[in-house]
Amino acid sequence: MLVQPMLSALVLAADGVSGSGGKDAGESASTWDVGGFAFWLLIVLVAVGVLVGVLLLSGRRRAPAATPAGADPPGAPAPRRVQHVEPTEGWELAVLTFDGCNGAERAYAGVRDAAAGAAWMREVAFAEGHRHGRVVVRGTVGGRYVDEQDLAGAEGETPLLAELRSDVPEGHSALVAYAPHGDVDEIVRAFTGRPHELHRHRASAAEVTALGLAVSGAPAATAWPAADGKRP
Repeated sequence: MLVQPMLSALVLAADGVSGSGGKDAGESASTWDVGGFAFWLLIVLVAVGVLVGVLLLSGRRRAPAATPAGADPPGAPAPRRVQHVEPTEGWELAVLTFDGCNGAERAYAGVRDAAAGAAWMREVAFAEGHRHGRVVVRGTVGGRYVDEQDLAGAEGETPLLAELRSDVPEGHSALVAYAPHGDVDEIVRAFTGRPHELHRHRASAAEVTALGLAVSGAPAATAWPAADGKRP
């Protein structure tokens, strides 16, 4: 769109360079006029080429980088690293039981702002006690995302799951943490002043192994990467 006006202006300039704008009677055609026009035309073409190149380069810089096929988009949750979730002897199963089937979730929401950034906020599960002894569990247990509609049918001979089921009576709910002793202490402090019953059980090596096998079929839990590169 800029080329035509520029050409017109340069043609006028070339005519001005020739002097009178026309030739006298009997005067032969001036080679200066032809050469001058060709010179300015070349200048215009070079300028247009530079302008187009600048626009293309600017567009490429603004375009977002393509995500390679099969790669997670930026900001997507990353699988937890094994060393962050591998339970060992001495880990504790902590069950904080609240009144009502939604009591645990309400309590969790109540401390979320104060505990924002704490690792345990992404490493807990919620349990609900329903009629006929049915206990529903959803959330992270031992690095696995558990979604169990009837814990009684899934626990088998696992002592820690049997302990969990006994700590959540009908009409109640619980926040469940399976974590090192220090993390459990942090969770307990976060809920200070909120009515609940606390049950803590330190796991033996055999109990850790049994629970690991019990949840091994569940998908790996995910966590948002930490900004400082430390444990998410």
